[in-house]
Amino acid sequence: MVFLVQLLLLLLSPGAAAQEAQLQQKRSPDIVLGQKGENCREACQRAVGGRCREDPESWPQTKEDFEDIYRLGSLQRNRICVNGILDGGNPHDPSHNADFHCHWRTASHINGSDRCDAKPHGTDSRICFCDTPDETDSMLQGTFSGAQHAVGGRGLAKEDHVKADIQPVQLVDPHFPASPKVAVTFSGGGSRAMTGTMGALRALENLGLMKDVDIVSCVSGGCWGTGVYMFAEVGTDELLGPKTESLSQLNMDKLRNSPPKLAAGALKDMCPKVLDCVSPFQWDRKTPADQCWTDAVAYYVFNPFGLDDANGPRYMASSRERVKAAVARNPGVLTEDKFLVMHKDRPKRYVINGALESPEGGWYTEHKAASLQMGPDWSGVPFYPGGKQVTYTKPGWGPWPDHHLALTVGGGLESSYTAGGLGPVNKTDQRGGNGVLMSMPEKPITLAQAVGVSSSAFAYLATNIPLVDNVVPRMLHWPVTSDKLPKPQAARKFKTADGGILENLGLLPMLQRKVPKVALFVWTGPGFGIPDTDSYDFCNNFEPAGFDFTGKVSEDIAGKFGFFKHSSKWDYEHNRVFEEKDLGTLMCELQKKKAAKQPAVAQLTLAVQRNAWWGIEGGWDVELLVLYTDVVEDFQEALPSDTKKTLKDNRDEGELHGYPFLQTMGQHSSESWTCSLAGVATQLMPAEINLYAAQAEYSVTQNANAYSAFFKNPAKSSSRRLTESTGTDTVVLV
Repeated sequence: MVFLVQLLLLLLSPGAAAQEAQLQQKRSPDIVLGQKGENCREACQRAVGGRCREDPESWPQTKEDFEDIYRLGSLQRNRICVNGILDGGNPHDPSHNADFHCHWRTASHINGSDRCDAKPHGTDSRICFCDTPDETDSMLQGTFSGAQHAVGGRGLAKEDHVKADIQPVQLVDPHFPASPKVAVTFSGGGSRAMTGTMGALRALENLGLMKDVDIVSCVSGGCWGTGVYMFAEVGTDELLGPKTESLSQLNMDKLRNSPPKLAAGALKDMCPKVLDCVSPFQWDRKTPADQCWTDAVAYYVFNPFGLDDANGPRYMASSRERVKAAVARNPGVLTEDKFLVMHKDRPKRYVINGALESPEGGWYTEHKAASLQMGPDWSGVPFYPGGKQVTYTKPGWGPWPDHHLALTVGGGLESSYTAGGLGPVNKTDQRGGNGVLMSMPEKPITLAQAVGVSSSAFAYLATNIPLVDNVVPRMLHWPVTSDKLPKPQAARKFKTADGGILENLGLLPMLQRKVPKVALFVWTGPGFGIPDTDSYDFCNNFEPAGFDFTGKVSEDIAGKFGFFKHSSKWDYEHNRVFEEKDLGTLMCELQKKKAAKQPAVAQLTLAVQRNAWWGIEGGWDVELLVLYTDVVEDFQEALPSDTKKTLKDNRDEGELHGYPFLQTMGQHSSESWTCSLAGVATQLMPAEINLYAAQAEYSVTQNANAYSAFFKNPAKSSSRRLTESTGTDTVVLV
């Protein structure tokens, strides 16, 4: 990808790397309450599998610091200090409590071996400060007084912690917070996907079907469209455009008009803003390089609707009821104005799909990426990839061998307002639960941040190139532990990437949830059109053995049936969920529709195969309704003559060049010569946007009966209502 070459030239300077180093966070130790008679060395090993922190500056230096620390321990166990803080003893030893009496012994031996080895007296317990294993090797370090939670020179303050929920999602207990029955997924594809999503939503809204959808799943450009749709307080006609009454009205003059409001971001080229941000000549740069892309997405896609982070980050929430419940659990810490709430008339569940790559420190990502799922109310990595720890490799040089790092990744979801933070204050709470005392994130996962991560297509290529990887978005991640993987693990900073590098349809997260009905919208890119039967006949000639999908079907579809090729752009080798033979069944139906000059829409029921990497259970059936974007002759024949003439014009810079297989990047030149040379401009022309959206709308309305029956008829597996615990009450989702 030429874009990476440009970034490499810009970032090969010590200035950029130095600025990034200054932006790294320091880490506080884990706080552990020892058992009776247990020294801190023993307590750290038992509670977090780590070691007592030897650095004296990591321990509280004043009585006030100790009071804050003990208060945190008390909150976790619903205890209070009956007699408050007592004076006496030696300086600087936060040693113990007895019968809920908090003792400040202030020990001079804090600088000696007794700091970790001294046992408490009688039935007393010590408060200990611990490091988890390997933390000094690749995790960010810090002292108590300089930790992320330091406030005004004081120690960890209770205002930096909240009560939140952790939902384990593992093979032995594969339960998500809700059980949706009808899902709609929108694939990636940059501005092309944003535009198609707008047209499909316009049709579904006009048919009155979106009220029957339980959950929306998106990837990359599909999230540009759905993110605005799900949150913007704008009427559907203004947002999506009015219903197209007649294709004969779509002459070039009308197509050149400004598109509906949702597509504002598709008109803009994000490349110049990103390159300006990452330039090493920005000596006063305030934006970290790893936020340049997400900030550009926020500015162009969400700022027109007031959904960006310009006035400070806001946590995502699905409803006002959810917000009130969170605030009620955390009075004085969370406030309602810190939440961005979805539009009340939208589906109640929303999943923004990204990819969790490798941890910081030069560890390689290939074939190791995990599904990062972000959204209102819940975010995280469900299941353990492959059902076990992930082993990352750091290549050696010359005579030096490779290094390996085994980490627990994923295992569940957490309340979105704590996602991206350090995790539970007490690492033993990593097993999950309600009302867990959690660290607040310094950089929360906002709508703009999540969608920016989901669309950072360059990140997979850039992640293992020194200095260039400075532009890859980062996020703190910690795992949810279990009986299988019980060892607590402190949060690490991971690189993240476009969800499309792992799975570009948004389908597999729905199969993880065992959603029985899924409507897929596939915004097909160049080179992946459905072949004519003269070229390849899926109905009569498909043989799984030795099948080469190149030029016949997109990788996004082929990978679900076990057909993939190794690529530096994506990692699809773990995505098989259907039998190989069923690819022929699907493509045969789509091929018949295309041959009949109709939209390529097919409905079928497929048997789901077990997939250990994704944690998908096999042995059940899913009903799919697939729209695969391709040339629709009936649609084009109904257009005015000047539009048909423009469609036949294949000049590189033509208004409808390559239609409908519009490039994700480089469809048109950029105002920046660097972006034009690299071929990475992101914008489309108004005529392309309006026509592509109209075709998506047409494809749904021409199959209105199929979509209505699919959405409205109960799923075969169950028709029970969806409910989800908020911690203080229950919210009915549908």
